[in-house]
Amino acid sequence: MPFCSLDFGLHFDPQQVARVLDFFATFILVCSLLVLATERRHVHVRIYALQSLSLAAVAFSVAFFNCERHIFIATALIFISKVIVIPVLLGRLMTRLIPQQPVKPMINIPSSLLFAAVLVLIADYLTRNILSAGHEFELARSVLTDSVGVVLLGLLIMIARKKALTQIIGFLTMENGLFLTGIAITAGMPLIVELGVLFDVLVAAFLMGVLLYRISETFDSIDVEKLTKLKE
Repeated sequence: MPFCSLDFGLHFDPQQVARVLDFFATFILVCSLLVLATERRHVHVRIYALQSLSLAAVAFSVAFFNCERHIFIATALIFISKVIVIPVLLGRLMTRLIPQQPVKPMINIPSSLLFAAVLVLIADYLTRNILSAGHEFELARSVLTDSVGVVLLGLLIMIARKKALTQIIGFLTMENGLFLTGIAITAGMPLIVELGVLFDVLVAAFLMGVLLYRISETFDSIDVEKLTKLKE
């Protein structure tokens, strides 16, 4: 059964490939902005699942266009772990959490989006000349700015939001950005590396979910600002 473009006898212009990857990478960046634009936890989980689906689309595109067959396995694992398992885990966690009063974010939504715009500009400035104009970096140039931007926005989500669940989403968003960066620079990491990263993320998400549930049970809150005051 054909697996990649060459198996079908297809040849794509590098510019066309770059546009396809750039579309999905830009959508991943937009998903990070959407997390900052809303305070609803269930929406955050859905946005993360949608962002991860776009990441799987990037991995599939790299595998298809470059005939990197092992990345098809990584694509399937991304879909299973990030689009299905982790969102389901977080969704079930939300149903078990003690009902929470609305928590005012550390940085309000308009200011968060303003900071996000600045971070995207910084990412563009940092990556504009980071790669040469060589043909082998055609795919990397099209998504590297978006991937660095996603990492920075994930960090901003962790800083700007007080709810521990949203901070978990921020951490997972950063990981998506790092994975996208790896694809952008290497056009596909070795399979053993991808398996290790995905396994680590899955375990981390599970442990953070258990920890968050225990925090909610013990302190009747997942507001990290209240938890910080316990030290005083």
